[in-house]
Amino acid sequence: MTDPSQLSARQQELLARELERRKAAVVQPIQPRPPGEPPPLSLAQRRLWFLDRIAPGRATYNATLTMRIEGPLHVDTLRVALDLVVRRHEALRTVGVDVDGEPVGKLLDEGARWRSRDIDEAELPSALAADAREPFDLTADVMLRGSLYRLGPDRHVLILVMHHIACDGWSRGVLFDEIAEIYNAAVEGRAPRLPELKVQYGDYAKWQVQQLSGSRASRSDEFWRKELEGADVVLDLPVDFPRAGAHEHLGERVAMDGEPGSGDAFRALARGERTTYFMAMMAATGALLSSLSGQEDVVLGSPVANRQQPELEGLIGFFVNTLILRVRLEGDPTFRELLGRCRTTALACLAHQDTPLDRVVEVVNPRRVPGRNPLFQVNFRMQGKAPPPPQLTGLVVTRMLTDTGSARFDLAVGVNDEPGALRGYIEYTSSLFRATTAQALQATFVDLVAWVTAEPDVRLSVLRPRVQEAFATHKQTREAAAAPAARSIRRRS
Repeated sequence: MTDPSQLSARQQELLARELERRKAAVVQPIQPRPPGEPPPLSLAQRRLWFLDRIAPGRATYNATLTMRIEGPLHVDTLRVALDLVVRRHEALRTVGVDVDGEPVGKLLDEGARWRSRDIDEAELPSALAADAREPFDLTADVMLRGSLYRLGPDRHVLILVMHHIACDGWSRGVLFDEIAEIYNAAVEGRAPRLPELKVQYGDYAKWQVQQLSGSRASRSDEFWRKELEGADVVLDLPVDFPRAGAHEHLGERVAMDGEPGSGDAFRALARGERTTYFMAMMAATGALLSSLSGQEDVVLGSPVANRQQPELEGLIGFFVNTLILRVRLEGDPTFRELLGRCRTTALACLAHQDTPLDRVVEVVNPRRVPGRNPLFQVNFRMQGKAPPPPQLTGLVVTRMLTDTGSARFDLAVGVNDEPGALRGYIEYTSSLFRATTAQALQATFVDLVAWVTAEPDVRLSVLRPRVQEAFATHKQTREAAAAPAARSIRRRS
């Protein structure tokens, strides 16, 4: 091992910083709550609970998992599997009881909500849409419900709906694994082999509050104050409709598809610049939004799994956090230089990813604008491969997509982290944007990625007018194509 006395003053300073960083990273383990102690709500759960109090009866935070099942399904066994999963994971049966305007956690002693009925294939889409958009009562409902539709002999469709207050993307894989193990064990005549859950979500929520005090939390608070000091937290997007005083959360998605190999080529550029695909797409998203807004300071929100403790990996719960990413585009950098800036920003912010978004908002205290999400209005998501559906003995199970018809932000740029072509989606709030505008955005984003892949040293002053012209052209083309269909609909009505 190198003797510290032989290092230069600068090297000793860097070594001291690294040791301090590692020391600060040491956190207390999560401990189970005493028996009978009610589960507290995490900060993220409290935020969703208050949002639901302000605007109840919405499906904005519903998450759906839909699958087609072919074969001799044991319906009662499937229902029992769902009940056992709910009883294993406290998050799915925790509600927030209103006590003097504050949510107090309470555990329900119930299984999953369940419905089953025969249905024709033609009725299925509307039935699934109704299931997906049916709201939860966060003060009284179990946060998992299942609806099984029998289409014919050995033909079923199952939709599982959970509220985001009790789950996240990672939780889907846990749910599928446990359903499959419980169901298959029953069919095969054996005991299910499920890992022991050493802690529950309520234990994490209690631990989280404890972590938000002390010197470690103070260092993270100070980081976010400096990182977002002077940030332009209101993005001036080219909306189609006047912005209402409150976010209505109704929305849709349009698919994003690049040319074959376009994603691989962009990934190779990122790798050559010592950046990840995530960082490169962060830079491309910032360049797109900067070009269309005219702003040189773009703030994005991006989900992170936030399961850094191994005991959390097997839990269903709302662990995901939103990481704030600031894309600085001042000084007319080349796209290659922007990649370096985004790499530096992402690494620094990821080191503080466990600071809850609500805490960051509280610390930064940004200016509030009615109808706009604080700190950011565009969500940037890197989509990993979706977990496979549960493999059930004697059955063929395939995933189906069911849309909740909602959007949590003005815009979301979702990029699939997969080889081959650039693929993903643009999610948009329909009270702000027409579908044609979202289609133009996705096409322009695909163009931008192709341009900077071919010419990474292009300066933003050259790139911006290209982006603006492409967006205008794509929008005009799509509006012209949509006009005859709209006139036809009007004539029929």
